[in-house]
Amino acid sequence: MVDESAPTEASIKPPPQALRLIAQVPGAMGERRPITIVPTKQEFTTVEAMHYLNVSGPFGIKEIETGRLKHGMAGAHQRIAYKDLVDYQRKMKGSQEKSPAAPRRQCARARAGV
Repeated sequence: MVDESAPTEASIKPPPQALRLIAQVPGAMGERRPITIVPTKQEFTTVEAMHYLNVSGPFGIKEIETGRLKHGMAGAHQRIAYKDLVDYQRKMKGSQEKSPAAPRRQCARARAGV
């Protein structure tokens, strides 16, 4: 016997941050921008971090060894926190825009329609 007075659908109230995120997804998809959802406490292996940053392994290791890319250790293995990857990426993008080649790159992007 089925109790028809019981609600059939679960009701949840998502937090405002989730609603803002959900609202941004269609716009990003419409602009054909890639979408990645990563937990903020996620840690990456060095290989995963280099893929995320789109850099070579040797370059990434050099950045870790010089201290420009923060990392932690998990046993004998290096791990890079997602927050540290994003911070590094922003720092590098900022320094690229300030470099002497930045105006040439901006002109090239404008000609390409990017």
